[in-house]
Amino acid sequence: MTNASQQRHFLIVEDAGGSREVPLMRIKYTLGRDPTNDIQVQSQFVSRQHALLLRLPAAELGHYRYRLIDGDLQGHPSANGLVLGEQRVTSHDLQHGDAVVLGRDAKVTYYRVAWQPGGQVRLDDTTLGDSAMSKLAQAQQPEPPLS
Repeated sequence: MTNASQQRHFLIVEDAGGSREVPLMRIKYTLGRDPTNDIQVQSQFVSRQHALLLRLPAAELGHYRYRLIDGDLQGHPSANGLVLGEQRVTSHDLQHGDAVVLGRDAKVTYYRVAWQPGGQVRLDDTTLGDSAMSKLAQAQQPEPPLS
């Protein structure tokens, strides 16, 4: 993605409550079953404080990436962990399209889109038309500066 584009990051959360889009704009998010989490996951198979999502600088100037880390702020791992593909991971730098299973009936999928000059939305190498992801990317505010 070029510097001329504005990045947008979001998760699709799929759990016992259905599916929803969560725009990612903050430096830190907590995920878990407890309602005090930034992103609440409705599943009996997800820990109360299941994972952390941290924003980190990316190699490309002015852009950033997200890292998903198993466990809570005190370093305690979740009961069911994080599963990417068939492999259990303790942390993972999310790539566009990564689907991470949090429990038997809960997963999150990460997407990164770029808003190109002229109003086109690019999802990695695909230009989006009038899709839900395109509308979500357009609705998000410009990315916050790295702190």
